[in-house]
Amino acid sequence: MSGDREEAVTSAFVALADTLVDDYDVVDLLLQLVGHAASLLAVDSAGLVLADHDGGLRMVASLADVATIGILHERALHRSEVRGEQLQSALNSRIVIEQAKGVLAERGDLDMDTGFARLRAYARNDNLKLADVARDLVAGALRPDDLLAGRRRVRGAARG
Repeated sequence: MSGDREEAVTSAFVALADTLVDDYDVVDLLLQLVGHAASLLAVDSAGLVLADHDGGLRMVASLADVATIGILHERALHRSEVRGEQLQSALNSRIVIEQAKGVLAERGDLDMDTGFARLRAYARNDNLKLADVARDLVAGALRPDDLLAGRRRVRGAARG
């Protein structure tokens, strides 16, 4: 064994031995083992195959199944969180739109449907999001009289 190779093998054994402390991570140990084996054998990649006494791969298949289930569960959880955030945002927008309709109905002596039509028309004419216009109206950054009269917003006007 050449000096460099002997040093690399020794280094690999020391690194692997350092991993074997209390609470060591088996996956980390196996990844290090595969990495060192690939490096020492001068191959592009390496893997680890676990077989039972009959030469079968049942345990590996089971572990792969568990890993797959874990990945799918994480994805489903992430999708659920995103969906929850989207629904909360839609609910918040709906609440402020309902409030804005009420402001317009009261100030313009309109029914709620007409108030909504005016709110929507204003947003469309100024190329604004309906929820943003409603939020500005409720917060007082947009005057109901201006919206009811169809006065266009000055670009860059008060937006909170």
